[in-house]
Amino acid sequence: MHGILLINKPSNITSFAVIDKIKKKFKLKKIGHSGTLDSFATGLLLIGINEATKILQYYMELEKEYEASFHLGITTDTCDITGIKTSEYSGVLPELVDIENALKDFIGNIVQIPPHYSAIKVNGKRASDWIRKGINVDLKPRQVTIKNIEILSYNKPILTLRILCSKGTYIRALARDLGEKLGCGAYVSFLKRTKLGKFTVEQALEFDELLSKKSLNDNIIPLCDALPFFQKVILTPEEVQDIYHGRSIQKEISAYGLNYLGVYKNKAIAILKLENFKGRVCLKPERVFFDL
Repeated sequence: MHGILLINKPSNITSFAVIDKIKKKFKLKKIGHSGTLDSFATGLLLIGINEATKILQYYMELEKEYEASFHLGITTDTCDITGIKTSEYSGVLPELVDIENALKDFIGNIVQIPPHYSAIKVNGKRASDWIRKGINVDLKPRQVTIKNIEILSYNKPILTLRILCSKGTYIRALARDLGEKLGCGAYVSFLKRTKLGKFTVEQALEFDELLSKKSLNDNIIPLCDALPFFQKVILTPEEVQDIYHGRSIQKEISAYGLNYLGVYKNKAIAILKLENFKGRVCLKPERVFFDL
């Protein structure tokens, strides 16, 4: 049983608790996920089972889409609904045209300072752990890319957006920074991840429904189909043995990219990486799958 699961994570449960419950329920050896969702957040959680834990890193590089509601006029210490209120704006909330103009500055390559209540490690501990101990931390700005922001609705004080962004983007930081730019403050009152690469939340199984099942087999996407963004390379038995022994192979490929999925008899054998070896184009095994 090797592959990925698409789960629609409910609110008020951590991503770790979701995979822990699945691991215990189905007695799995290895399990992991491709990116944490905050406890209050819902939506698409991509889970790797057994050998598929080796491919989770590749999903972390993909674009993500979120639907988020920002509560304008109030700030919290966590920049979301779980935090303690730190300020309340007494003026008139901005109009839609003001928000549209402000959002233009957040599209493209931008610099964000992550929220202090985050999982970023500082001296071996999460930043949020230091903050809860009363110790302030200095988080470095980071560049992220926000490809698109669409306003879905604005019913004062709730602004609802659809956001397409790169890895490392903090929606809570976007709410904080937009609130500062508008002069009224804001926090995230609702957050749902709707897409990860080509996978969507509509494809995902409800968490409670999954836990009611006796087997995962009908819901696992096999390794062979789990990486639609990699070109498949059909291997010979001899090439499979080379890969299992860590040797690179020479192969005619139809299009050049960085990574490929080596397949034999409809089974994923390895993630292969393009390399130039003594002037020859070769495919080097980067992640090899066993016991399939």
